[in-house]
Amino acid sequence: MGKIEHEWFYTAPLERFGERRGDPLGFRPIADGIADALVPGLSNGTQDGRWLTIVCWILRLVQPNVRNCGSSKKDREEAYKWVRPGELLWVAAALTHDSGNNESSRWLPQKTAVKRWIAGQSLDRFGLSTDAWNRYRFAGPYGTWRTFLRQSGITLLDGFILADGLGDSLADILDNIMAKKRVTPTKPFEKASQRIPEKSWIQRFANWKELPAETLPTDRKNPKKLPEAKLLETILFDKKNTDTKAGIRRKVLEEIKKPGMNKLVHHDLAGHLCDRCTNIHHVAKFTRFCDAGIRAITTLINAANEDHMPDHTVSYEKVVARVDVKKALNVFAREARYWMNLKEADNNRYAQVRDLAKSVCTAGSNPANIARTLIDHHTSHHQGRHWLQSAGKEHFRLIEAGDSG
Repeated sequence: MGKIEHEWFYTAPLERFGERRGDPLGFRPIADGIADALVPGLSNGTQDGRWLTIVCWILRLVQPNVRNCGSSKKDREEAYKWVRPGELLWVAAALTHDSGNNESSRWLPQKTAVKRWIAGQSLDRFGLSTDAWNRYRFAGPYGTWRTFLRQSGITLLDGFILADGLGDSLADILDNIMAKKRVTPTKPFEKASQRIPEKSWIQRFANWKELPAETLPTDRKNPKKLPEAKLLETILFDKKNTDTKAGIRRKVLEEIKKPGMNKLVHHDLAGHLCDRCTNIHHVAKFTRFCDAGIRAITTLINAANEDHMPDHTVSYEKVVARVDVKKALNVFAREARYWMNLKEADNNRYAQVRDLAKSVCTAGSNPANIARTLIDHHTSHHQGRHWLQSAGKEHFRLIEAGDSG
């Protein structure tokens, strides 16, 4: 049997695609609450402000086809069908521009699939599989910026209607760059509910290969100040009102720029920022505990991959005899003990964390008992992919992809 490949993904989709997004400890709601308090509306995907500008440009073009959509799940799916081809054509434009390089350094979701489409190797859905095509609504540029678009008032109601003002100003910047470079502007779509969005986009946006470099997503190896930088700063980091979400982000930004912040490791930095900028505490301890738990699970998975019985079961005693497994479990147990000593750690926010820490401490110093406690917690509380499951007192089972466990 080949080695099971695994990777954790922490995102915030509108709907769950459980097999794709891992939350092995079940602590994601806690982490989401902390992140939303610290940088409301932003996520790991919102790294490039140029994509916010591009999304506004796309939304403005498709307004005739999304403005009258309702707010039901089906209506939102229909509206997004008009956004997705525009996103993928911008990915294709960036890949075409970077074709002389071995690897693009821009944030381009599903770039491998789109490369196949550009090469004519996969003509349907811009090269994406059916599953990836459906998930793009959450994992693509619109999905990553959707919360911010609504919170900032750039979009209204269901998140597809572009409000007058900021969104138009951002979209104008791209049109102005194209005009200066003598690229024929793309006209807004006409109401065409019966037409296929992908074909409509390719026809209307026929000059996507000609897009100037100045309009493309940011090249992280050679970043340049965006012409919309001041507007983005106003939208993202408003200086005037510290009580707004933009004001909170500004406060965090100013704190992180202070001397010495770049020397802090990630859990200490998160804890410092939350202590200074929010009313949430114990974040550094929470992050350390999560890191240790995930590292222990990952080490158990790797060990099980290398040595399991035909039915995919593994002996607790055998696996914990490994130095790497024992070390990971000991670190996890140590973090649990630290957590139990926090005087204010029993509030509602961290109740589930406290429960796991208490169970780990009850397991004592026996690595097999610690592993069993961790795997039982994972089985009961995981969200998304299920990796390991107890199989009696002496063994646990490695769960392969597609196996419900």
